[in-house]
Amino acid sequence: MSATGIETALSRQQAEEFLYSEALMLDQWLLDDWLGLFLPEGTYEIPTPDAGDLPATEAQYFIADDHELLKVRVQRLQSRNAHSEQPRSVTHRQITNILVFPAGEGFARVRASFTVHRVRDRHVDPYLGWYDHLLAHTPEGLRFRRRRSLIAGDQLKPGSRLSFIL
Repeated sequence: MSATGIETALSRQQAEEFLYSEALMLDQWLLDDWLGLFLPEGTYEIPTPDAGDLPATEAQYFIADDHELLKVRVQRLQSRNAHSEQPRSVTHRQITNILVFPAGEGFARVRASFTVHRVRDRHVDPYLGWYDHLLAHTPEGLRFRRRRSLIAGDQLKPGSRLSFIL
């Protein structure tokens, strides 16, 4: 513990448990619970493959939501107005190769590989990539400062949608 009372070290096991719990929330469509995993200044990002390390203000992103936009995204996904998710997609997530790096006082950078299978309209679409998250230790537990999904490959296949949470 630091002088502020906020834990500063994050073990791989803690990161795994956090990511596995998050995956379960998303697969079970517990979007309000999932939204609670974000700090008020937290972001949800999916950069295009050519964005590199550039921020969303300098490169194209598929998704670059601040907390307010993320709340709107969750509300829309839960409403009947999200036609691309009515009925909702079924997802199955696999998370592997989790690595944890210190990222300053109270923060940890967590990298992991993912495969998300999305079942919709009798089609199974695999989404492959890496997570590059910035997690904060808070008295309530780990929270996202940045949740970033990096898609493998140079583009989404035709007909693929990011209307669900990757």
